[in-house]
Amino acid sequence: MATLVLSTVGTALGGPLGGALGSLVGQSIDQSLFGPGIRKGPRLGDLSVQTSSYGSPVPRIYGTMRVAGTVVWSTDIIEDESIEGGGKGSPEYVAYRYSASFAVALSSRPIREVRRIWADGKLIRGAAGDFKVKTEFRICAGDEDQFVDPLIASVETIERTPAYRGLALAIFVDLDLGEFGGRIPVLTFEVVADDAVGIGDMLSDASGGLIEASDDRPLPGYAAHGASIADSIGGLVEICGVPLAERDGRLRSPAITSPMLIERSELGCEADGRAKASIERDQAAEKDMPASLAMTYYDPQRDYQTGQMQASGGRRGARAERIELPAVLTSEQARGLVEDALARLYRRSDRIRFSLPPTRMALRPGDALRLGDDPQAWIARSVTIDGLSLEVEAERAPVDLPILPADPGRPVTQPDEPIGRTAMVLFEAPPSGGALSDFPVAYMAAATSGAWKTVPIELRLGTEAIPMMAARRQAIIGHTLSVLEPRSAMVMDELSTVTVKLVGQPALLNAADDALMAGGNLALVGDELIQFGRAEEIEAGTYRLSRLLRGRRGTEWAAKLHEAGEPFCLIDPAVQAVEMPAGAAGVSLIAIAHGIGDVAPLPEVQRRVTGEAMRPPSPCHLKLWREGEAIGAGWVRRSHGGWQWLDEVGVPDDPFAELYRVTIEGPSGQVGFEVATPAFSCALAELPAVSGDEIRLTVATVGPRAVSHDISATLMI
Repeated sequence: MATLVLSTVGTALGGPLGGALGSLVGQSIDQSLFGPGIRKGPRLGDLSVQTSSYGSPVPRIYGTMRVAGTVVWSTDIIEDESIEGGGKGSPEYVAYRYSASFAVALSSRPIREVRRIWADGKLIRGAAGDFKVKTEFRICAGDEDQFVDPLIASVETIERTPAYRGLALAIFVDLDLGEFGGRIPVLTFEVVADDAVGIGDMLSDASGGLIEASDDRPLPGYAAHGASIADSIGGLVEICGVPLAERDGRLRSPAITSPMLIERSELGCEADGRAKASIERDQAAEKDMPASLAMTYYDPQRDYQTGQMQASGGRRGARAERIELPAVLTSEQARGLVEDALARLYRRSDRIRFSLPPTRMALRPGDALRLGDDPQAWIARSVTIDGLSLEVEAERAPVDLPILPADPGRPVTQPDEPIGRTAMVLFEAPPSGGALSDFPVAYMAAATSGAWKTVPIELRLGTEAIPMMAARRQAIIGHTLSVLEPRSAMVMDELSTVTVKLVGQPALLNAADDALMAGGNLALVGDELIQFGRAEEIEAGTYRLSRLLRGRRGTEWAAKLHEAGEPFCLIDPAVQAVEMPAGAAGVSLIAIAHGIGDVAPLPEVQRRVTGEAMRPPSPCHLKLWREGEAIGAGWVRRSHGGWQWLDEVGVPDDPFAELYRVTIEGPSGQVGFEVATPAFSCALAELPAVSGDEIRLTVATVGPRAVSHDISATLMI
């Protein structure tokens, strides 16, 4: 007796590889899909967890997949330290930065490119190749002429460094581990090895050419991964129902021909001429059939997260079956496969057996048959030679099923925004309350037009480096498109407007009068601090500001200095103070951004330090008059802690002695005086002018560390 079942034919193909293939094909042809001993290939979880175990198999990637890969080389974690902070109220501290360099094996066949990369589930490389964290990155495609990587060779020496030919690698150089707790994160990669690959081409490559399947159905992606060839592609053959049979020493898809017509008179043939039933039928019991089949897969519409599709047979009380397929499928493809697999299972539960005469010795497993005038086609599953007759077992031939639409569900994806180039604003402002500063203080704010990541800021005072800082929050900054007209700081400015263009598209909001009185919507325009009650968006990221309170915190001196293109910054917690040494006044402060999106030339801003935080507020309400042969002047002292006027409570006095610097300019020059009260008088003879000339008198408050901006008035004497 000779049996042409495909498991034995597979073993005859030669060695362990042939045995694995025979077992694989034997199950796909001879056994029901979910019968005892169903082969289990790699689980989906195997492709989502990064491992570095010695001997871990590396999958062969077809099409596009999201895979974790295997770490094959790594340096120790590198620790760098830098000094940040410093100055009054902000002690210096040592900031530590951790990084590592390593290589991850992605595929045991060449790939074309790597697109997106996730670390601990967070997108760190976008589809355009832009990184969201600091690193250098390159790909070794896995070609057979691949060179030794220079980084690995520099650490291991070139003699000890393999070229990893035939193995696609992703190599990270100094990956910043700050966002991952100082450890190498679990990385997953959107790899392309190719465009969508036909199932037949995939099976041929994975089997070393021993399978030739005429199945050109494309799969978006597949990971051939397992301890044997059968493990790596067995699930694919089973779920896709790929027909295979032994042909000329290989496993091939049977030729697509018209079904072989078997006459009724040929059925029931016995070598000894004994009578026998022409057809025997064998149907599986309902309790042995699954009520439903569920399949998990990778869904490209959901960033390759695991999806599940289920088909139901409409039976009650039977078991539910589940299969995991390491394939990328659209929801429509997944639905078509799982419904076809369940239908194939029901077809295989209904089999027939019959005998044929020796004239049909050419019949092989996988051939299509028609019995007499029955329109139903059958597929030979096994052919056994018994003397001069053939014992045939057959199942119903597949029928084409319509592919119905399927919904993959709501995708849970991360926005793929590039991290843009850093924009910065560097300015000085009076103190918001409390004592005047003993040191110059500048303020720094940063933003990008794309996604935000913490930006290290290098600071230099002249030619000397001062402690670095990090912009950890994105500020609302921009520049003006129009010129803000000078107005009084004493009343609400209902006439002026200023148009500002913001970095990115943050939102500016309106503020009611109560909110303005509480200090809301405080912003820097040029060197003037204003508050705005109305913010009208005239186009994306561009606002017209109106209902203004001007000269906040004594900055009315800057109201006459505005020009188009000057900086704008909303004063909020994202604005950070930069404290400097006492002698910094008159020196240029330089800020250089080292953000992820910053390429040479690096973004840089600078400002000449004027010490605004050390200045007391200028006096106000200056009046100038003539009294006979003398002039008189009077003004009001302002408190740097008295920007809000409380009912029936005066403003607090400054804790330093009252002293004013008075300067008088006229056609003949200028003279200066210092007085300890907010009043001044001077004989006409002491003035640098004569009767009929105009003089200008300016007054500034002398503080413990600096002099205020002055106010002035003119008088014709």
